[in-house]
Amino acid sequence: GEYIAHYLEYAAAGIFSIAGLTVQSFIIAMIISDRLKGGLMTAVDQIIFSLGLSRFVFHFLSLWRILYIAFFTTIPKILYIILTIIGNTSAFSNIWLSVLLSVVLTLKISTFHNGIILHLKLIILHRIMHLLAASVLLSLGCASFYFVMVNVIFVKHSENSTSDNISNEGENSANSVVIVWLLVFLVIYFLSTALLIIPLCLHLKRIKSDDNLTCRVDTYIKTITFIIMSFLMCAAYIIFTATNKFDINLSVAGMFIIWNVFPLSHSVFLIYAIAKLRSHFVQIFQQKNKCFFSR
Repeated sequence: GEYIAHYLEYAAAGIFSIAGLTVQSFIIAMIISDRLKGGLMTAVDQIIFSLGLSRFVFHFLSLWRILYIAFFTTIPKILYIILTIIGNTSAFSNIWLSVLLSVVLTLKISTFHNGIILHLKLIILHRIMHLLAASVLLSLGCASFYFVMVNVIFVKHSENSTSDNISNEGENSANSVVIVWLLVFLVIYFLSTALLIIPLCLHLKRIKSDDNLTCRVDTYIKTITFIIMSFLMCAAYIIFTATNKFDINLSVAGMFIIWNVFPLSHSVFLIYAIAKLRSHFVQIFQQKNKCFFSR
């Protein structure tokens, strides 16, 4: 019974990873399809494509690690280091790219006439590839620094401890560093979200009284909702990862399930929120229904 439950947990984790791969593949395929048809790849499209690619890597590595742990129990050290750094790079990219997407969506709909804002808008929208590359490199740097820092602290405390409490002291110190590191990311994301939401809400208040701007009001509300939902999903992921460092009695498979749920949920929300992706999904869904009922 215990072995069956163990493999059922890993099967569930695998299903969530496969679901994530499917959703990210859809996003990537739709962006590429539009580009091949001669469509213009906007700044938003480029960020969504990068987000989908980053999350695809994350889900793929999760599935690979789930299968490896389920059947082989341990992972060779060098492989573990590579997978951990790539996985963390994908996770950190998810945060930076989500922030960048929120910023670009805000600048795209904003009608602020402030000179600084207009200059910032031009720089960001015309340097999007540089910003994407910078996000990935920053994520790689954060992931590498994070990995080295945690392991150095673990080794340092292990060397200064007696044989009875080596593991506990080293692990507790490393966990403390992880929690602080993740909370720094949460604070950065919160501040960036607040800096986007506050001016949008103030501007929305000004234009709401104009009856001719109903369409613009609706766009503002949708963008604000998207930014808030993106922050809440990312914050939930960061908080879970941080609290997971305490003893919450979750199995490895259980952790993989929850880790995959957050990027999967946000990507599903992304398909719903972005008109282009939503229309593609509706078309595919209708075609599948026609094929099903025509049999």
